[in-house]
Amino acid sequence: STIYYQKKKKKINIRKLKVLHKEFAFNLKPNLSFFLNLDPEKGVKRSLLNKKKEIKYEKLDKKFHKKIRMEFIKLTKTDDRLINIDASKSKNFVHKIIIDKINKKNIFKKKLPYFL
Repeated sequence: STIYYQKKKKKINIRKLKVLHKEFAFNLKPNLSFFLNLDPEKGVKRSLLNKKKEIKYEKLDKKFHKKIRMEFIKLTKTDDRLINIDASKSKNFVHKIIIDKINKKNIFKKKLPYFL
């Protein structure tokens, strides 16, 4: 997500970001990531309810958040490690979907239980 935020907010060239990632982060990439897909306005409101200090991205305009969301939606169609989750659903539903996806990928030796 850092790459997309830097690309959209600071207009940094994606190739430059990828080179930096390769050199300084040893090109490490997660086996699995989740995109909690939510209408940007609802997402900002939800985030502001939970955060009190770090709100620099929440202060950005709606257009920025919509662009970021579209980038992630496009990415979920080309990268099978990024799972698109409908975050407008209940917390329990989202939790269950995430646990099911992790268990399906057999990332851990044992299946993860539901915690909610």
